[in-house]
Amino acid sequence: MRMYDIGSLPVDSIRQSWLSTYRNCHRKALLNTQHEGTKSSYYMFGGSMLHKAIEVYIKTYDMEPETFRRHATETRFWKRMFELVFEDHPQEGYSDDIDFDKFALQLASPKVLDGVLVGDIIIFAMSMLKASGYEVLSSELKLEIEEEGKIPYVGTVDLLLARDKILTVADTKTSGLWQRFFKESSLVKQSFSVEQVQHTLQLKHYHWMLEALGYKGIEQYMIFTPTNLTKYTKGSKSGQFRGAPFHFAPAPEGAVSRYHEDMLAWLDMAEAGIFPRLYPSMFGKPMCPTCPYGAHCLTDTASEFVPDYIQEAADVNSK
Repeated sequence: MRMYDIGSLPVDSIRQSWLSTYRNCHRKALLNTQHEGTKSSYYMFGGSMLHKAIEVYIKTYDMEPETFRRHATETRFWKRMFELVFEDHPQEGYSDDIDFDKFALQLASPKVLDGVLVGDIIIFAMSMLKASGYEVLSSELKLEIEEEGKIPYVGTVDLLLARDKILTVADTKTSGLWQRFFKESSLVKQSFSVEQVQHTLQLKHYHWMLEALGYKGIEQYMIFTPTNLTKYTKGSKSGQFRGAPFHFAPAPEGAVSRYHEDMLAWLDMAEAGIFPRLYPSMFGKPMCPTCPYGAHCLTDTASEFVPDYIQEAADVNSK
């Protein structure tokens, strides 16, 4: 297995999240490692908090719904979830715009999600998996591939499921929920095609790590979208769930080897110091103005690249 020497990359551990940033914009990935004090958004905090709540329901409450639901109506329960998040990522690292006391009150109230508690969503989702024959082998499973003197690969699998000796690597996507809590916006249904699930690089990355650590029988991927377990309140679909909460797909043949090859190519470029601006866009709109480093990066007119003809001219003039 290819491992990278400590100091050869601008990170002290290789995480899928950093690789994702590198694929999106090489320069942003570098700036992420150089700028301290950049704060994470409410999306990041909400996602981390829900992951903790799911883990607590599985491990601490042993998926016993009545006690969990009762506790999930109390703000102190959610403040405890916040504390668990802060153990991994201090509160100061999140946006100053987040009103944590208000958020705890909202999570304990069914009003925000039109009669549904976030705790209800967790209970219902885990009950559906159990009824479908899935066993939760692990939640928030921490992975690490290490070697002395080398940068470790690390990651956390949201859920590892088993059914009929087949393992499923699952990831939870929560972004559709949080605009309702923080911006009072509409809930957004989330949809994934089979092909989109199959080629979600986060799932491929964890598949690769699990196999490298000796796990066998990984044949399926799944994305869990909690937002879809809320209901429409208006129109012809009133009272219906927004959509399927689970999006399954068979792990594509050769997924691990192809992903591993691509990942090493990205890391080799980073090791070689290749960090150009990629000016990413979405639907034709530049994303740079929304980047936390946009003001610095877009006004930085300096370039490390010097064309050969300029270097040659400089050499001639110096003689």
